[in-house]
Amino acid sequence: MAQFVAKTDTSVSFHLGRWGNTLDFADSPPMQLNSPSVFTVFGWIDVHHPCQGHIKARIRALLSDDLMAFESQRETIHAVFDALSIPRDETYEADFLTSDNQQAIHQDVDRDGMSDRI
Repeated sequence: MAQFVAKTDTSVSFHLGRWGNTLDFADSPPMQLNSPSVFTVFGWIDVHHPCQGHIKARIRALLSDDLMAFESQRETIHAVFDALSIPRDETYEADFLTSDNQQAIHQDVDRDGMSDRI
């Protein structure tokens, strides 16, 4: 789940997390709640669009290890684009991070078949 954090004219930031019913405390045992009302943050995502230059969208995200698979990353990009009404064929650079890993996915060919890369 993504929870809105901040927005500017060309960017938006979200916390990424999961809803659950366990409230953890540093110095006492966890408390179980009757309903999933605790949002536990495991990462964040920043989206910049539109950007100047050939690459129109830039995504930076800190993810949990289970979301670092290519298909999960692509699903994340599609979900973000759909939620923000960014066309899926927009040029983008997406950087995905964990505490010990970094991966990137780029779509540098625009809808006219042009690229700024050699």
